[in-house]
Amino acid sequence: MSAISKFEYEQRLSRLIDAYEQKLLKTNRQIVTLHIVYVVGNPSICGATKIIYEQANRLVEKGVVVTIVSYGERPKWFQLKANYIKVPSKLRISLLIPKCHIVVATYYTHIQECIEAEIAPVVYFEQGDTHLFEYEKLEDEHKAFVRKQFELPRFIMTVSNKTSKLISRYFKREAVIIPNAIDTHIFNHKKLEDGLTYQEEYLLMMGRDDVAFKGIEEIIIVFKRLKEFNRDIKLYWITPYPPNNQLEDMVTKVIINPTQDEISALLKGAILYISASYLESFSLPVLEAMASGCPVLSADNEGVKEYGVDGYNLLLYEKGNMTEMTLKILKIYFDGELRDVLIKNGFLTAQKYSWSDSIEKLYQFFRCVAHYEVCGSRQLKNTNLKRGFNNMIEVFEYANELYQNNVYEEAIYFLNEFINYDISNEGKKIEAYRMRYLAYYLMGDIKTSRYYCFLVFELGIPQAKECCFLGETFLNEGRVDEASFWFEKAII
Repeated sequence: MSAISKFEYEQRLSRLIDAYEQKLLKTNRQIVTLHIVYVVGNPSICGATKIIYEQANRLVEKGVVVTIVSYGERPKWFQLKANYIKVPSKLRISLLIPKCHIVVATYYTHIQECIEAEIAPVVYFEQGDTHLFEYEKLEDEHKAFVRKQFELPRFIMTVSNKTSKLISRYFKREAVIIPNAIDTHIFNHKKLEDGLTYQEEYLLMMGRDDVAFKGIEEIIIVFKRLKEFNRDIKLYWITPYPPNNQLEDMVTKVIINPTQDEISALLKGAILYISASYLESFSLPVLEAMASGCPVLSADNEGVKEYGVDGYNLLLYEKGNMTEMTLKILKIYFDGELRDVLIKNGFLTAQKYSWSDSIEKLYQFFRCVAHYEVCGSRQLKNTNLKRGFNNMIEVFEYANELYQNNVYEEAIYFLNEFINYDISNEGKKIEAYRMRYLAYYLMGDIKTSRYYCFLVFELGIPQAKECCFLGETFLNEGRVDEASFWFEKAII
């Protein structure tokens, strides 16, 4: 429930009585270009979000159209290649899902509303969180909500055997495993350029201090103990958000929201990467550390053991046992032969987790799912547009958001709704008319674009922009006389 507010959760809980399993019909339709929409309610800077973006980028590289629908801003920390629709904070996120072949709900709290949108088959992507890891500890009401959400989608995918087994145990559902992987262009053994190297020896940790199960405070306590033996030892901390001031003062350096290249450089420069997390589905930073030639010490959790073997490619210690953590840090620090073994085997392990293998499995899975259609689905043209919008200006703003993200067909639909419903805001209507014909133009439909451009003249406004547009389209077709006519009109 941490990914949504208490108010939002209570709203969704009240709608639970109306929840229904998605009914799908398998078809023989031929799909030329697959369109996948990922619904990302809370795009916080974390490993789970990065995996979603990695999948999106690699699907785009395979020719798939991918759209991220999210409440947050387009990320600056990750070079995302997919279309991105920012949802106004007061709107239900499902209202802004464009027409597509598959909708991927990336958190359990969005499954029901993605299904209720009735746009496409819904795949639930489970990456593991307290609702799964600590399901038995949840309050009965929350437990019932989680259980119901897992009943709704036909398809579930996840990242590891651990999460797959938990899904089977608690909800009697099977999940397709799409293993996490690393970007070897970023996380590798290549030597750093001089400008990126760090001149001091340091331990490295990563995570938010407000997520208790990450064990950040335990690492800081152990670091304080180590300082008693070696004053020169340093601890660097990578975190997506500014940490608690008291904790920040206890470490050597805090790096807030670094780029992926900067994280790679920090891993390559560290003498040891420490993960104290109690709960993981598939610990991506540990694998990235292995790929970067950084020895690893990790708490003994099932997620890291998806690929980690104690004494072979990392050392493990009992979760919460800070004495054992201290001793094993010292062991790795002073035992050069052990360090070499961990580095060598860690690199060999990381090589097994390539995106080429994972994304091909994901692509083939999505191709199969895309042959299903929603039974009795409401087509987009029949939906009640005003549901969830406070006024028609919000409809216009949404159309503009679609247009800016190159989702032209959907933008045109909502622009038409705004133009047809709204008569009070002439300024926005002019913008809508212009955006509509430009959307057709950018889709390559020149004839229809010209038709809607001519409609602007009916508004009785100065039409220089439209005259220039028409002149340019005719000139591009070699129709010089018609182009000249419209260019002359523009300057009259």
